[in-house]
Amino acid sequence: MSKKYKKIELDEFHYHEALEIAHLFSSIINEHLTNHIVIYNHPEIKEKLEKIEELLAEVYKMIGDLRFELFPPIKNAENQ
Repeated sequence: MSKKYKKIELDEFHYHEALEIAHLFSSIINEHLTNHIVIYNHPEIKEKLEKIEELLAEVYKMIGDLRFELFPPIKNAENQ
């Protein structure tokens, strides 16, 4: 890990940003690579890409879970 990241205090936006990046990579892989005609003609490659997508989905969920654990939504006083 780069030394410049060791001193940064993480806030809610950092987790939101990481979620967005995980989603972006997942979308790019799915829309532009997994569904590419070359991949359809090579099932062994498609299988590996599907595993990558599954792992990215797990990462996305883990980041989301952390975000809500560390920064729970503020309850509206009217709904209490």
